[in-house]
Amino acid sequence: MKRTSNLLLIVALLGTVAWSAAVPDWSAGSAHDIKAIGAYLMADDVSAAGLAALDTALPGQAVACTAGVAGPYGCDDVDLLGLVPLAGLGGALGNDSWGWTSADGQEIAIMGTGRNTAFVDVTDPTSPTVIAQLPNAGGDRDEPDGALWRDVKVNNDHAYIVSERGGGLQIVDLNALVELPADPTRVIAADATWTGGTGAFALDGFHNLVINEETDTAFLVGVDAFNGRGMFIVDIADPLAPAFSGRFDHGLTVHDAQCTIYRGPDTDYNGSYAHGDADGDPSNGTQAELCFTFDEDEINIVDVTDNAQPTIINTLDYVNRNGAGTVGTDNGVTGFYAHQGWLSRNHDFLIWGDELDELNTRVGALTGGTTTYWVELADLDAKDADGSFDGAAVTAFAHDTLATDHNLYVVDDLIFQANYTAGLRVLRYTEDGLRNGELEEVGYFDVDPGVDAPGFSGAWNVYPFFDSGTIVVSTLDEGLFVLDFTGDDG
Repeated sequence: MKRTSNLLLIVALLGTVAWSAAVPDWSAGSAHDIKAIGAYLMADDVSAAGLAALDTALPGQAVACTAGVAGPYGCDDVDLLGLVPLAGLGGALGNDSWGWTSADGQEIAIMGTGRNTAFVDVTDPTSPTVIAQLPNAGGDRDEPDGALWRDVKVNNDHAYIVSERGGGLQIVDLNALVELPADPTRVIAADATWTGGTGAFALDGFHNLVINEETDTAFLVGVDAFNGRGMFIVDIADPLAPAFSGRFDHGLTVHDAQCTIYRGPDTDYNGSYAHGDADGDPSNGTQAELCFTFDEDEINIVDVTDNAQPTIINTLDYVNRNGAGTVGTDNGVTGFYAHQGWLSRNHDFLIWGDELDELNTRVGALTGGTTTYWVELADLDAKDADGSFDGAAVTAFAHDTLATDHNLYVVDDLIFQANYTAGLRVLRYTEDGLRNGELEEVGYFDVDPGVDAPGFSGAWNVYPFFDSGTIVVSTLDEGLFVLDFTGDDG
């Protein structure tokens, strides 16, 4: 992921930076609603004038990470290639992001805001260009920031977008979109919108969505139609005509998930797959399609090979993994929040983050700050005495920061984390190292300079899957950062 960068000295910009380390008095609330009730740091870390100046100065040039800074941003082995401030993306708060590469190599970043979804051409990462904006199909919140949650994924050259604020599943044909000349003010309509049917089957808002590109299947999570805001399974082989294919409703909220064809070591589910051979075929039997669901107070391994009959293989009782009363509150449900995670490259480990542990004084005292968790998955259905996954096997790794962690993804031996006020963090792992409780931070880019505290400001998501090595980070309060990890790829 290395590329040559030119050092751009922005001495004038440094005078526009306003640092703030104020920490709000965090009020209590349900785990699901903690961001919605306004618990933001929202520190104006780089002033609006500073962002505008950076946006003007950056096109065509990169800001190299030199002596620990890139412009006003702290960094290590991560260069700043480009920046699109929120004002250029439609305004309001930023949220999720994803990416897409066309058949001819054009790279498009897709970022949600409170009001819309913005499509940004990052093929030349030093000159990111907004192509168009798609308005929210549902009702906006009364607040100026609009819909707090908007999430996007891509399959078969189509973007799929959801929001808790309604409007169903918006679908955009990306091949048609990139034929348009870039125009930051262009407003487009969705090519299709899907709400699941009519009457009792009509759906409106979804918290998030997950897509398994190998099976052309979308998993819409946090669906209000279910008892516990479960998961709707949708066939998207016909991109503009999704079809219901199943549901997973176990009485809990599915907040996020990774759904994939399993290629790990457990021969009960890998079809006697040659473990570690990413291009191999199963030699005996059928590889299972599995979802690893993050359900707030537990994590489930769900077999969705038959979409019509999802089956729980195993459950990690997330709250009580270290024994009742050791962590969390007395009732064992509000101290933790299993948020999101990803499998290691060979599906040996599940690695995840918790969005509330750093905010909980009891948990924070135990973990010491930003914490990443993982568990080895040698035997997917192995259970301990209480009939759930062996919680004693869970490892907690404390970072050198205090920030709340949000989304993470794994590319080969690197973990890319969007950790709110700590920004982008790049960690290297080995399987043996994970067994010994070890991770190595090999790079970072601090989108909230001067702030390192639990809370909801800064980096929301990172998309590290472009073949070019370009990385995009979407933030709540500044915009879309286009970055380059210049460290050793391993």
